[in-house]
Amino acid sequence: HHRRHHKEIRQSRMRGGEIIAENEVIAFNRLTVPAGTFSAYLLQRKITTVTNKSSSLTWNYLWIVPGIGMAAEVVSLPDERQEVFDNAYSFYRLKEY
Repeated sequence: HHRRHHKEIRQSRMRGGEIIAENEVIAFNRLTVPAGTFSAYLLQRKITTVTNKSSSLTWNYLWIVPGIGMAAEVVSLPDERQEVFDNAYSFYRLKEY
């Protein structure tokens, strides 16, 4: 059966520019972190920061477990153009809850 993915776009204005966050749930699957194995939603967040001088793109992937919250996160390097990337700026794994 076909599942429709939820997508939202949020725009925030700041002095000298704006931040655009595009959030989309792209999967629901099993995730294993030090705290255990969970069924989690995978949220893809594309963040574009635009100023009058430049623009920057960052990708965040967040695994959200219903009733617990964020269980894992991977953040791309600034100005990453590919949504699937080899090098991460940071990552997080839930150790206990």
